[in-house]
Amino acid sequence: MTRTLRRCVLLTVLGVVSVCAACGGPDPTRRAARAEIMSDAAMDSLGLVAFVALAEDERALRRERAATWLQHAEDTDDAWGRAQALQTAAGLAPDDPVPWLDLAEILDGLGDALRVDTALDNAAESIRHLNEPESDLRVNRRERDVIVLRTALLRAWHHYGRAEWHESLRWARAALQVSPGSDRAAVVKGLLEAAVQHRPQAEAIAEDLRRRDRFDRHARWIRIVLDPAEGHLVSAFNLATHAGPPDEHVVEFWRDKACVAEQKGEWAYARRWYEESGAALPPGAARYRKRVAHSRCGEPAATVDMPVWLAFDRYYLTGSRSAYTALVFERFDTATTAEERTLWGGETVNAAGIMLRLRENHAWALRARGLVFLDQGNLVRARTDLERAERRFAEEDKEDRLVVAGLGRLWLQHEDHKRALPYLERAVLLSPTDPEVWSDLGLGRVMAQNETGAAEAFGRALELDPTAVTAWYNRGLMRLHAGDLDAAAADLGEAARLAPDNAEVARLLQRIRLMQRGSGPDD
Repeated sequence: MTRTLRRCVLLTVLGVVSVCAACGGPDPTRRAARAEIMSDAAMDSLGLVAFVALAEDERALRRERAATWLQHAEDTDDAWGRAQALQTAAGLAPDDPVPWLDLAEILDGLGDALRVDTALDNAAESIRHLNEPESDLRVNRRERDVIVLRTALLRAWHHYGRAEWHESLRWARAALQVSPGSDRAAVVKGLLEAAVQHRPQAEAIAEDLRRRDRFDRHARWIRIVLDPAEGHLVSAFNLATHAGPPDEHVVEFWRDKACVAEQKGEWAYARRWYEESGAALPPGAARYRKRVAHSRCGEPAATVDMPVWLAFDRYYLTGSRSAYTALVFERFDTATTAEERTLWGGETVNAAGIMLRLRENHAWALRARGLVFLDQGNLVRARTDLERAERRFAEEDKEDRLVVAGLGRLWLQHEDHKRALPYLERAVLLSPTDPEVWSDLGLGRVMAQNETGAAEAFGRALELDPTAVTAWYNRGLMRLHAGDLDAAAADLGEAARLAPDNAEVARLLQRIRLMQRGSGPDD
């Protein structure tokens, strides 16, 4: 078994607790380069309220400095340099929405979804402040509408890329309220009506786009999104093979086509169209991204590799969502530090959620997300996802070893050995060489007062992995509880050697030594 369920479940003489044993140092080759753009802002960046409270001459001075940074952003083709310059300018004069919108576009090309949201939130706040009595900025109705339309469209496409259909649709509708005749707003709204299976609305928009321009390519794109949403993969794929790219949002167009091909199992088409999507990424961010090939979610023997483009070796840009989810889950699973597990666990949860909204690989997405939730101690959400994954696999006449082991671990965390043991007994049959599963089974048997069976399970775990701290610890506590002080001291001594920073192990070992010297059971 992999290290997905690394959270240690330990037995004490007073009950069951969860602690994390120190299990090794960081591997620098696994660290992801991170884009800390927002933290690179000038030290004197201000929020909008604080900026407005400044004296007029101070605001004017800051605007002059902001203008210098805006010019710097204009003069560089490097996406990272532009983002830093725009961030500084926006921090100096945060009441101007345009730098925030420019920053959101750059960050979107760098894949940093969280900071795109932040930039767009700041843009919206500054738009609301325009023309207020205390504002220095004055715009006419037409200028304001242009800014509002741009904001709504950026929001709509941002959420579209994350398969957040209803949130995206809300912004597309807002864009059309500002500019009812906007083809750009109609296109994204048509795609979203298709994604949420509103066929009449999607077809009406597609027909209207064709009526305005008989050479329009968006109408077919809308159908490519609509048909698979309704389960018609064959017709969607046939449409995709003859659809050419539009002038804008080419990355999204090729990605949508590739996603249809991938779901249909047309691997050659999927790879080719993902390559087209990757080739359309903004050139200014090229030095910060890389293409990787990774297997899709699924059984290793049955899956295939698909391309994915990452920014800073972390953020998703385009490519197979299934392959990206498998990639970040793998990094989570093999992480050696708490920081890395938090980082990759968060990426896995986000990626799996997008897969579920895309109606793709349900069982595997639920599996990945549920195991991360379990590792994080979020037992309610872990149970929901893992039980749903179990049902999905059962529908396919499959049984996944990590899901079964995870549910066993979950019920151990709930201190319910009656529910845990059936899962753990099945888990050792599915993963007979996994020491963590044997260690969990040993704990479950201890809780069921089956000490002979527990000793057998712990022994098997230690045969498979002599460095299994949890097995040494739990067996030592079981022996301590049985009064076998020498054997308990030996097991806990080995646990202390393997995890020298674990205070709980050291405390219990000291307790045993005092008992061996006849000092009594208490510290």
